[in-house]
Amino acid sequence: MNGNRDEEAPPDSTLLLRALEDLTRQQAVDVLEDPVRRQVLHDLDPEEGPVALSELAERLASPDVRSGAIIPTQPRDAGPTGIDYTERVVIQLHHGHLPKLDDYGLVEYDHREKTVRPIPSQ
Repeated sequence: MNGNRDEEAPPDSTLLLRALEDLTRQQAVDVLEDPVRRQVLHDLDPEEGPVALSELAERLASPDVRSGAIIPTQPRDAGPTGIDYTERVVIQLHHGHLPKLDDYGLVEYDHREKTVRPIPSQ
């Protein structure tokens, strides 16, 4: 689930710690108050390189993560809008969460290529 991370890894990720250390208190609250952004930062491993938006959405839509209800839990089947759960995750990441994380310098989100690259500590 966590890229190249060992399942025994501590729950705090490098990117989560960077958010706490490198951002102002208000910026950290803005980033970390949302469970989706916390999960994205927890899931991305700076050593794994760029991740496709679709792959990240699949990770977040997995039953293990969904049980934590980071995104309102609904069936994987298409709902009344015809958009399935994973597609809803893609939309939320693309339009909201990833641009914000990019603005704060925690990830680099390429809108055209739809890839996310965690930015390691400097």
